[in-house]
Amino acid sequence: MPLHWSSSRVTVVTRHRGRKHAAGLIGAELLVQLYLISSAGMFLNSLRTLAAHRYRSAGDPLTKTQQLLDTLSYPRRSWVVPLWAPVGLRFHAMHHLFPGIPYHNLAAAHDRVMGMLPEGSPYHRTARYGLANSLSELWRSAR
Repeated sequence: MPLHWSSSRVTVVTRHRGRKHAAGLIGAELLVQLYLISSAGMFLNSLRTLAAHRYRSAGDPLTKTQQLLDTLSYPRRSWVVPLWAPVGLRFHAMHHLFPGIPYHNLAAAHDRVMGMLPEGSPYHRTARYGLANSLSELWRSAR
């Protein structure tokens, strides 16, 4: 699909039955805005993905407990956490323990397990309280 550039607009030209048709006009400014917004979204998604695990394995197989401790959860009940950690990422460790639990029930399952296990249990040690904190911990451990 050829693109034809002018100083401020991009025309998308398609062919239908051998004839050229202009499929629409996209302003160059809008095109740049879409690019920047999608780039920012992909960057945020890569940070969210990094914050889901500790990445402590050197490639050796991990025990179930080590796998659990390599996973992070963000149980804090604030309005910010669901924005960067929607759906199942907030309770990622619970998802690894019980992958069959639907994401909308993970918070209740997390609360039950936290109440049943003693303080300092491996599951308790998966809780983290922010994206910046987890990323800085990951950065320090990578050095």
